[in-house]
Amino acid sequence: MVHNAMSATENGFPIAANHIDDPLIESLDAGYRGLNLDLCNCDGSLQFCHGGDIVGCGLGRVDPLQTFTDINDWITTNPNNVIMISLQINEDAGGAISLDMVQSLLQQVPNGFSDRLYDHWPIGLEWPTLGELIESNQQVMFFYFQGPEGMGDHVSGLNYWYDSVIATDYQWGSVSELESTLLASCPMTRGLSSTQDFVHVEAHVTEDSFFGTAFLPSLEAAQVINTEEWAGPILDACTEFLGHPANIISVDFWSEGNLPDLMTQRNSLLVGSTPTNSPSSPITTSSPSPAPSVGSTRMVTTASSPTPTDRTPSPTSTPSLRPMSSPTFEPSVRATTVSPTSERDVTGRPAIPVVWRPDPSVDAANIDAAEELKLASSGNAVGFFTLLTFGAALIQVATMI
Repeated sequence: MVHNAMSATENGFPIAANHIDDPLIESLDAGYRGLNLDLCNCDGSLQFCHGGDIVGCGLGRVDPLQTFTDINDWITTNPNNVIMISLQINEDAGGAISLDMVQSLLQQVPNGFSDRLYDHWPIGLEWPTLGELIESNQQVMFFYFQGPEGMGDHVSGLNYWYDSVIATDYQWGSVSELESTLLASCPMTRGLSSTQDFVHVEAHVTEDSFFGTAFLPSLEAAQVINTEEWAGPILDACTEFLGHPANIISVDFWSEGNLPDLMTQRNSLLVGSTPTNSPSSPITTSSPSPAPSVGSTRMVTTASSPTPTDRTPSPTSTPSLRPMSSPTFEPSVRATTVSPTSERDVTGRPAIPVVWRPDPSVDAANIDAAEELKLASSGNAVGFFTLLTFGAALIQVATMI
């Protein structure tokens, strides 16, 4: 998953950019299938920004309507792909933002973007397979966090991140700190009360600057982290510790390294791989969540997320896809048995039987099994290996968190 995907020097972020000349849409072309974006209310106008209570929206702004239009155009051209979007509602940089405001923004995107949003409601509903999402033209898994924090009425298509996701800390001072912590125990600090369908590893380093404040994304660290050699063992370790695939990994400077290759390899193993009958219990890691540093634009979310009773669905919010009757076992990322008639659900758990029916208008070269599950370039979510690793790991490279 591409972390802070809007924050690139070419987008007008001259200071503390998470990417250099790396256009967001090009990360999708490169294989990422997860995008993390920060939405701010800048003087009454919704903008993608990367700021806080001190600098406001002053570090850069990007038009969200144009960005979502570009994403929708990309999906129209590449309909056999699923994208995970993790929207951080950043009210520290400006005014308040309601979910109704977010929904109104998405409905303004031309050519039916809001109709592509998969609505995962009620909480606990079985996740669909990628094939089902594509066949139903719901290629966008849209989540948000902060802002209302999952409280109040459910808004169709806007899924609360920490209802389904459990995550590591987000702020690391060095590669060695990140590596030693994850290899030792892969502690989870956020979303501990979620359904834990997705495990999100935030793998990006922020260097200290300006009076000791963690402020600058580290390109040098990304050149180490965004590689098969580094990320592979980390994801394996987290999967081993947690008993659940680490299926989202988010990174900065997405154009560095070869994460999409790693996620493509791992996702290809998920098609019909033989499961093991070992359901995992909820993860209860209790590592403390440190308070954010001064000037930090990412706040640590409280460990407890609301229960389903905290919200009531709006009249229009009904599940978009039928519940899948998938087993509760967890996949092995090393599984090698492949069946052409089965497919993993988006969390990596097998959902059987499912027969993939491709869009006949799409070139056959783009619809093989590996391509269907190619999430890790972001998202998977290096997309759904955010990349997202759907079931393995999403690369949220300042690319699905």
